[in-house]
Amino acid sequence: MFKRISIFLIVLFTLLAFTIGAGATAAGLFVEKDAANTYIDYVDADGTSIMKIDDTDGVTIASYTAGTEYTSMTITSTTDASNLTTASIVTPGGIACAKQLYLGDDLDMSVSGNGVYDITLATDRADALSITDGTDIIVFATTTGAPVVTITPTVVITGAVSLDDTTDTSSGTTGSIHTDGGVGIAKALYVGTTSTLAGAVTITGAVGVTGDITMATTDQINFYNTSAYIQASASTALSVVSATILLDGNVTVNAAHTFTSGTGASTFLGQLVTSYNGNPSVSIGSSGTPLTTATTAYSALKCWSNYSLGTAGTYHVGAWFISMYTATSTWGGSVFALRGSAGVSATETTVSTAGQIIGAHGRILSSGTMYNAGVVYAGVLGQVCIGGTWTAANKVAAGWFDWQLNTAVAAGDTMILYLSNNADNASYNPTNVMYIYAPYTTNFINFQNCGSAQVSFIGDTITANPTIVTYKKIKILIGGDTMYFLAVTI
Repeated sequence: MFKRISIFLIVLFTLLAFTIGAGATAAGLFVEKDAANTYIDYVDADGTSIMKIDDTDGVTIASYTAGTEYTSMTITSTTDASNLTTASIVTPGGIACAKQLYLGDDLDMSVSGNGVYDITLATDRADALSITDGTDIIVFATTTGAPVVTITPTVVITGAVSLDDTTDTSSGTTGSIHTDGGVGIAKALYVGTTSTLAGAVTITGAVGVTGDITMATTDQINFYNTSAYIQASASTALSVVSATILLDGNVTVNAAHTFTSGTGASTFLGQLVTSYNGNPSVSIGSSGTPLTTATTAYSALKCWSNYSLGTAGTYHVGAWFISMYTATSTWGGSVFALRGSAGVSATETTVSTAGQIIGAHGRILSSGTMYNAGVVYAGVLGQVCIGGTWTAANKVAAGWFDWQLNTAVAAGDTMILYLSNNADNASYNPTNVMYIYAPYTTNFINFQNCGSAQVSFIGDTITANPTIVTYKKIKILIGGDTMYFLAVTI
């Protein structure tokens, strides 16, 4: 077959007389072959091959370039490719291109029946394939063990991006995605596991957290730069530092834990609740760790209030304590709204009149002008208020002074009630030592258990008229009338 084609082409080109064109030294077409008949070569007068047929490469055709040589084949058909059988060049096999391939339009690989399209690159190349406009846009590196695709300009993706790589991150250069720059996210961010923020974090909107937030070091959360902050100063201590700390709501401190306020003010508009032995309790300091220890400290706890003019008849209270006992069939013990004690530990050896040890201290201290004839001013007030049903009681009293000391006082006076006037000017003396207002009271004084069975200030009953040796008058007012108690010696 090969020989029949060769003979046909030899006859054809021998019979045809055509002009090669400018640049050839002589007109005409010449046929060459080797002695073994392995090829037939059609050349021009210059010996330049126009078409060569051999049993190795098949048919090789070169086209003419005016004035020089035949360098390539030119096909003048403009038929566009629309399928695998329609185009200016059609081949049922593959195409090999040793050098550059220029495409003037699209590359369509969608017409193949098997649907598998591969672009195979050379292995172990730092630049196996580049998409470029003079500057690299996308570079495919096939370096052994570390293949990578490098995209230089901005990438705009209008659809969703899904990455199936599961590499976790432990730094700014690890993970399935990492960037040398910042990340801008226009909408929500969801993180499936833990997150590490190595630098400062600025949040301009609301933050909602449904899980734990863990800070492993002593880094602090700053507000207004560093003027106020929250810091874990140790593994078991959290510090809230500010000139003023406002807790506008409920504060609960569990058992065996403490609430420590800094050097600034602490304002509680809601409840401060702690738990002691499973019961609600507020503990300020303890016997082992007192709140104040310095000798110059005035108060372990101070409640300070400053009220402007309010509605007449309303209460202005610096500290209000309410203790309610829900009664059952079994008596639940004593109830105290406020209870405290004062004492001395160790041994006191110095003598001083500059202070006192008082269990409860109430006083009036005014820096303004007291001008209201309709109110009562008192350092201490005890009341039994209206309310309830009283079917039985041992004693009911607005004030109770109880002596329980069973140890002798070696020196000094002892008494159940001590009334003193320490004004340093006679013109400041009070009008009365005691003022008794009791319009419906049955007895003035009721002495019980003050007889001879105890060490008593009431002697035996005297049946005969005693002889008064001396007497002194104690002035009293009864209903506005001046009268006297007589203190006598007999």
